[in-house]
Amino acid sequence: MSKKAAGKVEESAVIPLCDANHFVRLISMEGTTYFVDKNCARTSRSLKHVLAPSAVPGVTKSQMSPSGLFGDPCVRPPDALGTPAISLDFLPDKLLEEAVRFMYYKYRYDHELVEARPPFKTALSHPEQLALATLLGL
Repeated sequence: MSKKAAGKVEESAVIPLCDANHFVRLISMEGTTYFVDKNCARTSRSLKHVLAPSAVPGVTKSQMSPSGLFGDPCVRPPDALGTPAISLDFLPDKLLEEAVRFMYYKYRYDHELVEARPPFKTALSHPEQLALATLLGL
């Protein structure tokens, strides 16, 4: 191969590093945005319901305004890349960050024997863990 041919990269051979359609943006009470793999987000029963195929493309009025005791996850229109966003205005950063960590942990270890799983370490108090598990269905 000549030096000229080795250094040239064809435009059609460029592969995107990540596809925005595989992620969802979770937005906390303070406005912090977490980009989470959709498969990991679906480990939460609440987020799985919101990410159902019928919920994301056509955003309904009931999804745009929170309701209920703590407020429901609120779907926002996708960003410029097409990544959907879910506002979790009832969760502060501290709890949402732990929820994201646990969703990745659960996605990774859910199909393994309990004895083979490493323990999930968290700085949350027991009542905070219970509240988070209840609100997001983890």
